[in-house]
Parts: sequence; structure tokens; C-alpha cells
Amino acid sequence: MAAARAALKATAYKGEPVIVMAANDLEAARVSSTILADRLKQAGFTVDLQVMDWAALLARRTKKIGWSVFGIHALGLDLSSPLTNSAINFACKDAASSGFMCDTRVVGLFDRFAREPDPDKRRDIVGEIQSIVYGEGLVVPFGQFAQPAAYRTSLTGLIPSAIPLFWNVEKP
Repeated sequence: MAAARAALKATAYKGEPVIVMAANDLEAARVSSTILADRLKQAGFTVDLQVMDWAALLARRTKKIGWSVFGIHALGLDLSSPLTNSAINFACKDAASSGFMCDTRVVGLFDRFAREPDPDKRRDIVGEIQSIVYGEGLVVPFGQFAQPAAYRTSLTGLIPSAIPLFWNVEKP
């Protein structure tokens, strides 16, 4: 955190409030925004944590004003492809994309990835996408967690998955 404080002091930041939106009806999103707000405060930012329900957060997000950042969470399955990763899959004309980031290099790479049949070449394209997205700070991953699941022992046919799958399940 000392490095973050030093980096912030080296900028032109003058204490303007960073408005962090937090959804109070989605636990993982609430926790991620709360942790994000805390880390920003520790780094030296002036933080205004504003709590609302998820629908209000999404509606406010599209207005492009009155907020700075919010935390979200995603399942590994959602992040397994650039085409399904909503945090980085933006088209530069999509006004509702989170944060309204736009890098036309990434848009072209998504198209190349979608059309490329060779898995090795697709992996290289993903590397290019990640270099841009993380290098430019378009998305900042700041943690991960595992969410446990429990099922009745009498259920059979469960398919191990990151998300609940209800087909194939039998109950005696």
C-alpha cells in the first residue's frame, strides 16, 4: 500500500472524491465494492461510498456522470473467453459498457479471435488482448474467491460446474 500512496502523491490528484457505487442486494458485488473503497482510502483517495440496489447501480452507470468506479464479480466460466468476458468485451460504441472504455485495438482483436480456428493462434490473440486491457488499466482485477456449494446427499447425477446445472439430477 505504501507504493500506491507514493504513486498517488506523484500525480496531480487534489483530493477530489472518488465515488464508489456498491450494490446492497448482491453480496459479492457489495463486498467487492466495499473492499475497493477501503483500498482506495488506504492509498490516499477521498472516497464517497454510495450504496444502492443493483438495478439502480446499472441505471446510474449508463448516465456516465455521478460515479467513478464500482466492483463486480464474475465466474471463471464467464471469463474463459474474451467473447464472454463482459468486463473487457466492449465495442467502443456501446454506451452501456462498464466505464465506457474504448480501445479500438481490442475491438479488432476480438474480431480476429472470433474468426481464428487455430487454438494456438487464439491463445496468442488473448495474450495481446490482455496486454492492452491490463496495461492500459481498462480493467483492474483486485481479488478472487471461491464460493462453496452444498447439495443433498440423496441427489445423484450432479455435474460439477462453476454454476448450478440442474439437468441430469435425480432424486430417489
